[in-house]
Amino acid sequence: TRALAPRKAGAMEWWRVALRHCGPYERATLGYLGISNLLLLIFHNNLPGAAKYFFLHAAIGTGILALVWAAERWPSTGLHFARHWYPFALFIYFFEELHYLVHLIFPGWYDHWLIAFDFALFDAHPTVWLEQFAALATNDLMALFYLTYYLYTVVLGGALYAKKEWQHFWTVMTATATAYAIGYLIALAFPVEGPYHTLRALQQGPLEGGPVTALMEFIQRFGRVHGAAFPSLHVAGAFVALLGA
Repeated sequence: TRALAPRKAGAMEWWRVALRHCGPYERATLGYLGISNLLLLIFHNNLPGAAKYFFLHAAIGTGILALVWAAERWPSTGLHFARHWYPFALFIYFFEELHYLVHLIFPGWYDHWLIAFDFALFDAHPTVWLEQFAALATNDLMALFYLTYYLYTVVLGGALYAKKEWQHFWTVMTATATAYAIGYLIALAFPVEGPYHTLRALQQGPLEGGPVTALMEFIQRFGRVHGAAFPSLHVAGAFVALLGA
């Protein structure tokens, strides 16, 4: 017992130091991990392999604290860069993870509520109605606009990082993480698969365009998440980036 006491004290000190140096971004992300793990404990019977995601979340949380601790203990260019840019990897991971967690709480889809709302508002299915404006050049232009979403936060973060405006950088990261976390939790509480799946039979066919349309189709083929259609996390991320800019 006496031999283990120094190790226990060292572990507790590591924990306290890491938590003390966590910024608002870390606290927001650790909060999401905690809430999602609580949901995994409560509804584990609804998700095969729930334990895997629970321990994976715990490992991510531990990794965040370890990086914070290391960056404070051994200041270096590499750790400084990793500390500021690791959020982007988590944004992608948590979004892709929704594909597997979307039915953690409820087994079905709730698209019919949104479809009925849209039809009552527009007297048409918007995605079907918009097909009348589809053209090769228009599709490519719209695909280009959509493609810029992936650059919003990266470009803004890169500009702030280059200027060493650390407070503004972390303001954008924290706001983005908070917006995404709210979206993740709504997606879990209100599973929606989106018109790509629900209204597919009404569509005339895939959008045809030039190289940008083909690039977006390639990205969507490998990055599309079945079950993260509402609320739009693309809109959330883009809106936060524009506010930050």
